[in-house]
Amino acid sequence: MAMIVGRTRSGSEWIPQFITALSPQARVGCGRCYKVCPKQCHSHEAAAAAA
Repeated sequence: MAMIVGRTRSGSEWIPQFITALSPQARVGCGRCYKVCPKQCHSHEAAAAAA
């Protein structure tokens, strides 16, 4: 996988850390994974209820 390198406002180099797996035991139900998933492979109970 190609590495993404960005710059902060101060000009420092910044390399983002991406999550490659989600642990069902660590979930808290906030919905962040659902909101940012580019492949929309996650579901969220609150989103399903709102539909």
